[in-house]
Amino acid sequence: MLSTGDTLAIPIINNQYSEELLVHDIMRFISRNPSSYDAVLVRNHGLIVWGKTWEKAEQLAKSMDALFRVAMKLFDESKPWVINRRCSG
Repeated sequence: MLSTGDTLAIPIINNQYSEELLVHDIMRFISRNPSSYDAVLVRNHGLIVWGKTWEKAEQLAKSMDALFRVAMKLFDESKPWVINRRCSG
């Protein structure tokens, strides 16, 4: 669970021309980062999430959707926003 001031990182991986290759790449990514991430963005495809239960995965997908909608609204309105800025606590 994230708290105020925490950073949310979502890795971006390249899409593949077949579902089997994409699944292989995602599984390889997960095995290299077993507890670091619960989602990846697949370039030119979309968001893929996972969780210990389908309910947790669904909750994460809905949360990510809400965050992306806010980010797009800020982007559309040309509001200033910062990427990769560390909070000093």
